[in-house]
Amino acid sequence: MSFVRQFCYVILTLIVTSLLNVAQAKIIKWVDERGVTHYGDSLPTKYTGHSTTELSERATVIKQNKPISIVDEQASTKKQEQDKKDKALLASYSSTQEIDAARDRNLQLDLATVQTLNQQKQAAEVRGATYIKTSDTLTKQKKPLPAKLVTDLAIYKTDLAKIESKITENKTRMEQTKQRYEAEKAKYISLKSGEADATLPTVPQIPTANNTLVNSKPAGTQPAPNK
Repeated sequence: MSFVRQFCYVILTLIVTSLLNVAQAKIIKWVDERGVTHYGDSLPTKYTGHSTTELSERATVIKQNKPISIVDEQASTKKQEQDKKDKALLASYSSTQEIDAARDRNLQLDLATVQTLNQQKQAAEVRGATYIKTSDTLTKQKKPLPAKLVTDLAIYKTDLAKIESKITENKTRMEQTKQRYEAEKAKYISLKSGEADATLPTVPQIPTANNTLVNSKPAGTQPAPNK
């Protein structure tokens, strides 16, 4: 009797296993580069990442796999990076005043540099004015310019051009710093506004007798009737 039971148990196990295998069996459908549709129990390696459809043995669609396009993947990556920047921005400042203070601190070095360069420019122009005056006098007298004066004039013009270039460079950097912090402040305000909107309670509306919607108020907020 024990042998019969064991035999029945083995047969039953085999039947259940077969049914499970049938239930789990699937067919993969894909289209190659020539537009030809193929069916198989596994997807060839070279078509990995292509759009495929998983079918049951009864041709019922089990699952559709659509590849992520490069554009979608780039957009997703860009969004993740922007989310990180937004979180860092919110963590760095607690008010717009702090952003303005950070901007001013970053401008101090360039501002001091520009002031120093302006002083150097004034000193160079004073020195150069002497060279130019002497050169004009000799030219009017139709006398040749001394070699040293020619050299001094060339050095003056070169130095003045370098100073003016550095002033322009620092002013450009200062303007870029201002724009960067203004953009950060605008983004910060936008993010804070979004947080406020997300936490702002919704005021329910109720219809009046003439079907006009009005904001409902909590009990106790209505004015007391005249006695």
